Amino acid sequence: MIAEVAFNLPLERTFHYLVPDSLQECLQPGRRVAAPFGARELIGLVVNLVSRSPIQELKTIRRIIDPMPVIADERWALASWLSAYYACSLGEALAVMVPSDLRLREAPARPASTAGLLLPPVERPTLTPQQQQAFEVLGAALDRQRFGAILLHGVTGSGKTELYLRAIERVIGQGRGAVCLVPEIALTPQTIDRFQERFGACVAVWHSRLTSRQRAEAWRQIANEQVRIVVGTRSAVFL
Repeated sequence: MIAEVAFNLPLERTFHYLVPDSLQECLQPGRRVAAPFGARELIGLVVNLVSRSPIQELKTIRRIIDPMPVIADERWALASWLSAYYACSLGEALAVMVPSDLRLREAPARPASTAGLLLPPVERPTLTPQQQQAFEVLGAALDRQRFGAILLHGVTGSGKTELYLRAIERVIGQGRGAVCLVPEIALTPQTIDRFQERFGACVAVWHSRLTSRQRAEAWRQIANEQVRIVVGTRSAVFL
C-alpha cells in the first residue's frame, strides 16, 4: 500500500510513501502522519491510498499522528477550493484547517443529538413584532435544513443578536451545530458573554489571539461533540 501525502509546503504536488504492514489496517485518508522529507521529519496529511507509484524507491511512513481523520467530508472540497482560489498548495490549504498543536485522543463516536447538551434555563426577552416577523423567516429556513442566505437588517440595538441566539437554539434542538462569525476580535468578548449567558459551557471561542494549545483544545472539544456552538472570527469557518 502506498500513501499519497500533502505537506504544508508551497509545492503544488503530493508525495508517495510506503505504508508499513503494521499501519496498513488503520491508515486512511484524512489522518496526519510523520514521514521523512529530505533530512527532516515532517507532518503531512494522507489524501489518498494507492496500490502503485511511478517512483521506484519510496521512503516509508514512520507513524500515524491521529486516531481518527481530522479532514473528512466537505472539508476536502473546501481545501481544493482554497488551493485554487488563493493559489496555494493543497497541503497549505489543509494545514490551516487543523491546529498545529492538535493531539487527538481516541473518543467514542456519538451521533449528533441533544443528549448531554443541557442548555441552562434563562429568561428570554419578548420579541417585538418586527423581531417575530424576522424570526419566522429564519425559523422556516432552518427547518428546511438547506443552504440559504438571509440578510437581517436592523440598526444597532434593534435586537438582531437575540434572533441569532434563538436561531442557534433551534439548530441545537435539531441535533446540529452553529458558528457565529464576528468581524473583529474586539467584538468577541462581548459576544461570548451574551452567548455563554444563554448557552453556558456549550460555547467554544476561536480567533487569532488564542495560543496554539487553546486552539487545539477547542478543536478537540468540537470534534468530540463536547461543544456544538462556536463564536469566532473568519478562521472559525474551518471548524
